[in-house]
Amino acid sequence: MPASRETLEERRRHLVSVAECLLREGSGIDFSMTELASRAGVSPATPYNLIGTKADLLARLLDEEFTRFDRKLSRKARKPGLVGLWDAVDHMLEQYLADPDFYRALFIALFRPDTQTFRKLMSERAVSLWGGFIEDALKDEALDAMPSSRSIGDVFVFQMGSVVYHWALDRWSEERFTNLLRATTRQVILPHLSGDSAEKLRKEIVQISGKKRHIRAGAEKIA
Repeated sequence: MPASRETLEERRRHLVSVAECLLREGSGIDFSMTELASRAGVSPATPYNLIGTKADLLARLLDEEFTRFDRKLSRKARKPGLVGLWDAVDHMLEQYLADPDFYRALFIALFRPDTQTFRKLMSERAVSLWGGFIEDALKDEALDAMPSSRSIGDVFVFQMGSVVYHWALDRWSEERFTNLLRATTRQVILPHLSGDSAEKLRKEIVQISGKKRHIRAGAEKIA
């Protein structure tokens, strides 16, 4: 009897889970579909039959990742205004720091020259996700002129991606990663605010950026 749709989907999720394990163990995305099948305990043809190509597998892995993040945020009521946006940033930090081996491997893989399609897919998903958070946050701030959440989202995701990539590649400490991601994302939003909202955010940035700041040989160094 043919497997049910639910059974097939469960098998696909198992293959994605095994692929995530291979990333954590240092294989990056260089593992073969044959290796994936062997680790998953299935025939060599099964990953191709259930998911498709290696590119299809990576796309599904990203989809699972965004779904996990959405599910995590949905468990809590979204707070209004910028507080809700910063809360989402902190949830992302929490998720990455809880599984650093996976996320470091994922982001290093994303910035390889041969993964342009993979990187573009993640960027599009990220801009869509964060653009929604930004639009909601700025609407709650009741600005005189509503900026384009898409254009802000592009810059927001670029800044986040840059910080995460260097955390992954240079193996930054948890503290440095946290402080820089919080500060840089706020700096993207600051030019679009005015009055008390801008002043409050400016103070937050100064407070975050001042943590663990040392002066050495006449130059600033963030620990």
